[in-house]
Amino acid sequence: MKNKKALLLLWGLFIITLSTFSKDYYNSNYKINKSNFSLLVLPIYNNWDDRMNDTLSAKIFQKDTTNISIYDIPSIREIIDTDIFIVEILTKISDKRYKAKELKTFPNLNTIITQSEIEYLRNIFNNPDLVLIPIGFFVRNIGPFNSIGFSKFRLYDLNSGELIFDCTKNLNVNVSGPEGKAYITGGLFSLTFDYFEKKFISKLNNIKE
Repeated sequence: MKNKKALLLLWGLFIITLSTFSKDYYNSNYKINKSNFSLLVLPIYNNWDDRMNDTLSAKIFQKDTTNISIYDIPSIREIIDTDIFIVEILTKISDKRYKAKELKTFPNLNTIITQSEIEYLRNIFNNPDLVLIPIGFFVRNIGPFNSIGFSKFRLYDLNSGELIFDCTKNLNVNVSGPEGKAYITGGLFSLTFDYFEKKFISKLNNIKE
């Protein structure tokens, strides 16, 4: 919600007041057709520390979600860093910019990459059901007292190729330096996970019940 004030709970401590802006799309036609899913969260490649990105991402996404199993994020980064073909595939996906009207037509991965490329993506990562792809992610210090950040993630079903959601978050916090970047990064991951939890995990839990 625009200009919504919140408090970020990170590493067990309440920290600085932050402001957020969200622009999200959810495919209401998507049907959850099983009770358990494996989730591949792809690592962030941006203008900050890879190890810190992976640590924060794992901390946020590898929560106790009974019906969702999550792949080890640093191990995923190792695979990507040593496979040129998977980099090409992921680049095609992340370079795709949907127009608003396209999102309403329930776009599928097969409009971006070939079926053989989808199969390659699945096989190299040990056949996940879902993939959460960072389309854009940056954090930046603005002067001595502020940091800003932006993230866009897309969640696809790798069995059907369906786009489940497109989730965009903007965040700013009145802390600068490495701490500000860490708070922004953790906050963006948390906001995205909250959206995933609301739009997918809660529905999955209701189905199982």
